[in-house]
Amino acid sequence: MASPRCLIVDFGNVIAFFDHLKAARQLAALARVPLDPQRVYEAIFQTRLEEDYDSGRVTTSTFIERLRVDFDLNASDAAIALAWNDIYTPNTAMLEVIRAIDRRGARLVLASNTNELHYQWFRPLFASTLDRFDDEVLSFRIECRKPHPRFFEACVQACAPTPLTECLYVDDRADFIDAARGLGIPGIVYRPGMERA
Repeated sequence: MASPRCLIVDFGNVIAFFDHLKAARQLAALARVPLDPQRVYEAIFQTRLEEDYDSGRVTTSTFIERLRVDFDLNASDAAIALAWNDIYTPNTAMLEVIRAIDRRGARLVLASNTNELHYQWFRPLFASTLDRFDDEVLSFRIECRKPHPRFFEACVQACAPTPLTECLYVDDRADFIDAARGLGIPGIVYRPGMERA
């Protein structure tokens, strides 16, 4: 991988792999009556619910209550949050790359579509890596998700004073990379194994 002066890094499927179907299965297991995990998945990820939560338009308490009511969950807020959050696996190869880039003195910016519950879960789990970052651009805080231009404008501000020509944005989504390039941010689509290239 390149050695930029500022590395902008996505979290999901770059720093850590995630499994939304696992969340759906875990939430379905909390239902009072048997529930198809696929139905749970579609109701969250194929509607506006996840986007609204990621974008800060839905509060955490409202989101949890929506899950409880929509799926008739017989569980505490903490149990629902655990089922929703416990979906991450470290990408050890990328964690090593980030440590190496940090040792070279590059600026590090986290750029993630995420929500308050997920962030509160993964931030301490990945603290040894995320503590190296100089700034964080998080969708639930800035109230918009990638690929909205305002998200990438926030990334540009977080990279300052490094010129964009000396930045590199890494994300697993090609459409997000294309949107960032439209604002002058160089980027590459991450695929597991490319760290060795």
